[in-house]
Amino acid sequence: MKLRLIRRKDFLVYYQNVIIFFVAAFVSTRIILIILDYPKISPGNLHIAHILWGGLILFAAAMLILLYRNKSLLYVSSALIGLGWALFVDEIGKTITPDNNYFYEPALPLIYISLLILWFIFRHFHKKRGLSEKNIMYNVLEEFEEVIENDLDPQEFGQMKKQLINLKNHAKDSNIRIVAEGLLAVISQQEISLQKQKRFFFEEIFRNYQKKIYTLLHSRIVKRWIFPFMLLCYGFGLLLLSTFHFIPFLDTGLANQFHSDLNVDVFKTTIDSVLFIILNLGQFGLGITLVLSAMRKMMLEKQPWSDVRIVLFISITVLDILLFYFSQFPAILFVSVDILFFYFTNLYIRYRPNQIEI
Repeated sequence: MKLRLIRRKDFLVYYQNVIIFFVAAFVSTRIILIILDYPKISPGNLHIAHILWGGLILFAAAMLILLYRNKSLLYVSSALIGLGWALFVDEIGKTITPDNNYFYEPALPLIYISLLILWFIFRHFHKKRGLSEKNIMYNVLEEFEEVIENDLDPQEFGQMKKQLINLKNHAKDSNIRIVAEGLLAVISQQEISLQKQKRFFFEEIFRNYQKKIYTLLHSRIVKRWIFPFMLLCYGFGLLLLSTFHFIPFLDTGLANQFHSDLNVDVFKTTIDSVLFIILNLGQFGLGITLVLSAMRKMMLEKQPWSDVRIVLFISITVLDILLFYFSQFPAILFVSVDILFFYFTNLYIRYRPNQIEI
């Protein structure tokens, strides 16, 4: 059999699970380690680092999908991949330093860059792209697993039938036309048991509240006043923070007072000082843009959101990498806010309330 890269029908859902569980596991691991003062499992002369547990979980996830065939298992496997990768990459500082330094400052930026790479890949595949005839047929065959399991819902059945009719009538490959005709005859003649679609608990909660959240965001008071006010407050906060961080450059004796939130001495090397100045200039510019955009939005309702999205994207992909180098928890907080605002801004740009499909 030839090596082919055939995308699964719901591959974006599984990929999204990897990202979600990676972020949740990584943040939880860091918080737990800080609360427990970095405990060690060290029986005798051994030290069992959690990078080992991450590798074992990744191995288990890979073996599950190699040995067994089940759609629900793909959800479990994708969650395990995210969890295992988080535990594995959390100790990257130990693997790239000669003294096994877990607290190596560039480690967090590298971990964040790995998350950005996952995010960029997700955004790339999220764009709607046409599928080949073979890819569509593979997806139909994957749906037949649910026919065997008596777990096919009416919507999936209708989509599968439509795809088979299209392949039967328009496929260029004669083999695909023959297979499509045979499968279409099977689902047309046999009595197939259809089930109401069952979702995982968290997916059900998300879908139940997603429409309400979208509708709320597009209400006039939120879109015109509340969300711009939140951007305004965030912008002013960035302006104040970057100003405070610049003060010690005028008097280094104030560093302990105004740089207490940092993990790195910015005056230790010239490179650190330059990077810190770039970071704060960027945050100052981000703050000014958010403040001006928020004020324009409150005064002019039809003011576009594109400038907000651009500066938030720059902050997520550039400034937050530097921020992770100089601090830890403040960086997690700022990244979370940046991503949240970027997500909301995308909703305003791409969708209207009646265009949102749940």
